[in-house]
Amino acid sequence: MSSGRFSALVMGMLAVTLAVFGVLIVQDFNRALEPELERRAGLIGTTVQDDVERALGLGIPLHALVGVEDYVDTLIEDFPELEYVVVRDRDGTALHTGGSTPDAVLDDRFWVPPTGSREVAGSIASRYAVVDADAKLGDLDVGIDDRFARSRLEDLALDLVVIILVALVIGYEIALATSERIGGRGRRLGAVADIRIVLFVFVVGEELSKSFLPQLTLATTEPDALLEPAVAVSLPIAAYLLTLGLASPFAGRLATTLGEKQLLLAGFAIAAMSHLGMVFADGVWQITLLRGLTGVGYAVATVASLEYLIERQPNADRLRAMTTFVLIVIGGTFAGTALGGILADRLGYRPVFTISVVLVVVAAVLAWRMLSGRHERSAIDGGAFAWRDVGAVLRQPKQMALLTGVTVPMNVLLAAFLWYLVPLTLAAAGEGASAIGRTLMLYYLAVLVAGPVVARTGRTRVSVPMLVGLGALVSGLALLIPAAEISVLSVSVAVVIVGLGHAAIRGPQLSLAIELGEDMADSSGRGATLAAMRMLERLGSLVGLLAAALVAARADLATAMVALAIAASLAAVAYLGYALRAARRTEHA
Repeated sequence: MSSGRFSALVMGMLAVTLAVFGVLIVQDFNRALEPELERRAGLIGTTVQDDVERALGLGIPLHALVGVEDYVDTLIEDFPELEYVVVRDRDGTALHTGGSTPDAVLDDRFWVPPTGSREVAGSIASRYAVVDADAKLGDLDVGIDDRFARSRLEDLALDLVVIILVALVIGYEIALATSERIGGRGRRLGAVADIRIVLFVFVVGEELSKSFLPQLTLATTEPDALLEPAVAVSLPIAAYLLTLGLASPFAGRLATTLGEKQLLLAGFAIAAMSHLGMVFADGVWQITLLRGLTGVGYAVATVASLEYLIERQPNADRLRAMTTFVLIVIGGTFAGTALGGILADRLGYRPVFTISVVLVVVAAVLAWRMLSGRHERSAIDGGAFAWRDVGAVLRQPKQMALLTGVTVPMNVLLAAFLWYLVPLTLAAAGEGASAIGRTLMLYYLAVLVAGPVVARTGRTRVSVPMLVGLGALVSGLALLIPAAEISVLSVSVAVVIVGLGHAAIRGPQLSLAIELGEDMADSSGRGATLAAMRMLERLGSLVGLLAAALVAARADLATAMVALAIAASLAAVAYLGYALRAARRTEHA
């Protein structure tokens, strides 16, 4: 059996098993929901009844009770499904209220059967008699928000779907690596299988915090007259992008000096220390410093992984190795982002970083045991990165057109929209880390699933420059959807469309960048040129992120989205115009 068929079989079996298991759990939870709500209503009702009757026993008249509203607010902290409490006299007149009481409940004619409950305005209303010395003095009306419970059920079902999808991705990676190992297809696939598992585990650990990092920064940042909250939240992301952009080009040179395995372990060590520091970090500057350190670790580890992959592949398979690398990173990011949100909602922000440390350590142990040592390096690209290579790229019209029209805007949308604006927008709408993680997950799911399809179909109809330009234009225009009306649905739709646009960009853009690098190989070397382009695109995304943060601070999040949409769309239109002119010149020649 081939590795592809074996992986498909394992994935199919796992999908069916998890789907059946998920359906059974949701059905069982739904059956138990109504009895549980009635039990919780009874518990809350008797608690309030006892407290009120205790106050009456101290000689406080029913109409003279004080602090009912504060009392109910305290109860809601323990019972979030509690919506309201109304204290009535014997005539049914509402004396005291607490919580969010519907107008229908405040009506003196409001009545609930003493032995049961009924639904009123989306709430399960129950009535309890207030008795003092065996004399009935009034009634208590307690409302349980049925919609809250239903929303929790929906969240549970969605989280279950996410866990199933993540399990499928993890199962796929394990199955593929196993099939390559047992297939007996030589050292070439063995190297791919080894680094696949190591890199996947590492990326999952790295991306766990992506869904809640802005909220964590906002929650731990003291008010600063010189630093507005919207800008403060962007600083950890900016530091990450800065160190990632500066460290990546030089990591390739270190791989030559230290060896890929040693460099990979060094990157893991840096990443583990930064995540451990995040467990105790307090304040925006500490978080910013540690996220900058995380960027260094991520850059070193991923570059070492890519070098390990490429150096052990025949020349004809190196493009395949780079494609494999991209798919592993996207799959790991997809799984990490989704799981991080779920874990943060249930455990809190800080424990998630502890889990990140554990996963990075696991990846380091796997790398130590599974990866081979120093490998005789080949002259792949004819040159190492130097600062002059940045100037060489800036002087080339084709490279600059690709950078300014497609690559930089794509990375700006990734950093400013996906990592910054989406979490803040959804958090402002009352969504938790789990919902934010699910939304961010949609981007990576779109890229992972639609990437090969979109790229393959598109290239049969349009040229590569036109394909990446159209993808960039679609991605930019997508941001106008949530800007017009901010909601969970509009943000999710925009995220999916941006993912589809980037799916059309990523693969063709890589091949186009390699082609352009080949044109400059005589002066700088292909690898050095590509490293310079990666640095410029990440620094460009840093500038775009800070610009979006300033707009959000001066105006609002929707305005920042509009500004990003206009900038990215205009850049894409300019690139499409450049590509059309270049195509016409080629045809004329």
